[in-house]
Amino acid sequence: MKKILVIGGHGMLGRPVVRRLVKEEFPVRVMARDTSKAAGLLPSETEIVAGDLRDVESIREAAAGADIVYLSLATERHKAEFRPELDGTKNVIEALSDRDNIIISKLSAMGVKPTGGWWLDADQKYEAEELIKGSGHPYLIFRPTWFFESLPLFIQGKKLAIMGKPPHPTYWISGDDYGRMVAEAFRKGLTDRTFNAQGTVPMTFDEAAKLFINAYRPELKITHIPLLVLRAAGLFNQQMKTLLRLFQFCRDHAEQPESDDAWEELYRPRMTVGEYVEYMLRTGDIPSKR
Repeated sequence: MKKILVIGGHGMLGRPVVRRLVKEEFPVRVMARDTSKAAGLLPSETEIVAGDLRDVESIREAAAGADIVYLSLATERHKAEFRPELDGTKNVIEALSDRDNIIISKLSAMGVKPTGGWWLDADQKYEAEELIKGSGHPYLIFRPTWFFESLPLFIQGKKLAIMGKPPHPTYWISGDDYGRMVAEAFRKGLTDRTFNAQGTVPMTFDEAAKLFINAYRPELKITHIPLLVLRAAGLFNQQMKTLLRLFQFCRDHAEQPESDDAWEELYRPRMTVGEYVEYMLRTGDIPSKR
């Protein structure tokens, strides 16, 4: 069984993948700056080692003996001196420069493409993908749609706040179903592929939110925050500007089903919103902004 190093494995979208890989009996190692924090969030079977994306040598040491390095990275401040998703990817490639056969796999996002600076998150995700593809390493890129895990992040007190009113249905997916797709790709030894990762049931943001609060906290009310408010906040806060671009993209682009090959070759997602809430409560992994 291939040994996998996960970088970013104790983050919101890394945790369900690590749990699934461990359940599928992959040997999993997670690199983290705060090993105690990571140990408290991940299965006990996970090997946890100290390392920092800024430190090429620590990445090299963490990857010793691994067959696959899986990156689950995110950048909050896209104009910062060090951007984890882009600069971290560069450092991983440098750290593995003498190991041509190790697979580099990455969590990206559906539909990312160069925007010329309009949406820095998409620009940097796309650039990181291209760096991996041009590195000479075998690679696997996963481009998921919206995760159920994002829904708890929009809870504000007694309300679930939706930014604008995205009109188009989205093919929502759970982190665990996505993890099953990743695990199957690793098990089959697939390389040099890019997979879109979508669920099979399209829902608007309002529809998904209603199902979520009915299963989790029925007393919550849905409210809509106008994009104009986000635009004003984005003048002073880069994270708000990134969120604005995301919801503008959702408003202007209708998502199409583009995961037939992934469903056929890897796994056909089946977790419902209600089942995700059960999973969230069972694992105690309730995503938050902290």
